[in-house]
Amino acid sequence: MQKEGLLGGVYPIVAAMLVYSILAYGNVDGYLGGAAILLTSVVAYFLTMYVYYGIARLAYQGYTHLLLGGAVAAVIVSLFMSGLSAIWAPLAGWVMLLLAGAATGRLTHGGYLQGQVYVIGAAVVAILFTLQSIPIWNKFLQTAPRLGEAFAQQVQLFLVGLGYSAEMIQGDLEQSRKVFDVLVRLFPAATILGALLQFSIGYLAFVLWVGRKDPSRRCYVPIILWKVPFGFAPVLIVAILVRFVGGEPLRMIADNALTVLAVYYCVAGLALIEYYLKKLHVSRLTKVLFYLLLFLTQLVGFFAVALVGFVDSFFDWRKVKAPEIL
Repeated sequence: MQKEGLLGGVYPIVAAMLVYSILAYGNVDGYLGGAAILLTSVVAYFLTMYVYYGIARLAYQGYTHLLLGGAVAAVIVSLFMSGLSAIWAPLAGWVMLLLAGAATGRLTHGGYLQGQVYVIGAAVVAILFTLQSIPIWNKFLQTAPRLGEAFAQQVQLFLVGLGYSAEMIQGDLEQSRKVFDVLVRLFPAATILGALLQFSIGYLAFVLWVGRKDPSRRCYVPIILWKVPFGFAPVLIVAILVRFVGGEPLRMIADNALTVLAVYYCVAGLALIEYYLKKLHVSRLTKVLFYLLLFLTQLVGFFAVALVGFVDSFFDWRKVKAPEIL
């Protein structure tokens, strides 16, 4: 495959890397207002997806020198913007972006199966994001009790203003504290899933681009064929065992690992459901009503669909040939 012109899309990728360095690691709090800071954060979040796509594309097309030059420039800008006293976050962040993106591009160019490419890239993101975020998680967990008390006080004042009785307020406060404790406990999993979502969208954009650029390469796997590899079952089983027999720190790690796995199994379960809805030629209106009812079931529906995805990893009800997607 011939390389396209540098103005055909690769220079904007390098420019996006530099802009991302400024938005993600520039200390803009002292220069912008609250709304502008929020907008900057949102732009940086979505720009991360494009950077994953762009790095994978540069690696796939063999623009090694341009990729290395852009990476060095982006890291230098990140260090300059964040200051030498906080070099860990930009270094770890760029190592994650570069390794996951470049691995996606080069492995795809080498003909590796896309299930394997995605798992490798996602594992790089999850591991390096965890290493990068441990200090942030520790600080959050230390301040969480104070945040919880402040949250409870605000809820109490709100309920008093509504005229609730003391007994009703006490019951609602206990329920609110339980929900808050669960959210705090699963905060690491939520942030990891956010990072994996960025990589996943960047990855999908990349494989769609490869399919358009070189139709002979079958990279994109239709959503209705998505499934979690059977090899993740031992990981799930170990996490469940640790959840019941380990100490509190291990149980917390297991809870977060199970949350991440449950989301992936839920996506696989939804793919299986959509496969059979299409196979049965269910109308669009019926599909909308079905998914609406499923949404209304909340956690019950989530765990039911995740269980379907987990069981399908064993039985492969769609009879999807593993070598084609893994």
